[in-house]
Amino acid sequence: MKETQHATQNPPKEKRQYYRITDTIYLQYEAGQKEQASEHDIDSEAFDHLSNLQQAYFALDQKSQSLFESMKGESSAITEVLQLLDDKINLVLHALIATDTDKKQFTKTCVNLSATGLAFPSDTAIEPQTALRLTLTLLPSYATISCVAVTVACRKGNDQEKPYEIAVEFSKIDHDDRETIIRHIIKQESKALTAKRVNTAQGITQS
Repeated sequence: MKETQHATQNPPKEKRQYYRITDTIYLQYEAGQKEQASEHDIDSEAFDHLSNLQQAYFALDQKSQSLFESMKGESSAITEVLQLLDDKINLVLHALIATDTDKKQFTKTCVNLSATGLAFPSDTAIEPQTALRLTLTLLPSYATISCVAVTVACRKGNDQEKPYEIAVEFSKIDHDDRETIIRHIIKQESKALTAKRVNTAQGITQS
């Protein structure tokens, strides 16, 4: 398994769960009744919001990444060709999924994300302890996650169009989906650090 191979390089799970990033994702949510975040909310209904295309793509992408991992040490030329083909297919599928997501009126939203919950702007106030059914689509992978969350805070923000800041904690989320969020956060942080180092190096060179 990929996670087992890199376990010694990753921070302890209990620490990784609390890593947070500011990120842009596709977000859809539906408020339920106060204090009624039940298992039924996610098991029978939450995935109704997902398109078949998104689910099929993510399942195939997970399989292909596992195969690429197992091919390490094989012919580099073959691996490179297969990776290029995979990248070309991904470009097409990402475009299709993006169009499909837009048609379903998902909203591209700037959020503060962790493996335990998230905060996002809203045009309406949501009372604390209100159950929310969430669908998150992470970018650029288009990994889609459905879960149930409970509102823990509702504050006034500075955005005139969406004047409320809603903070929620996940109350019902699949273990694999939580791990997907953790890997996404670590990957985004790594990209940001790499970009920072490159910019710093370029600044030094120019000076």
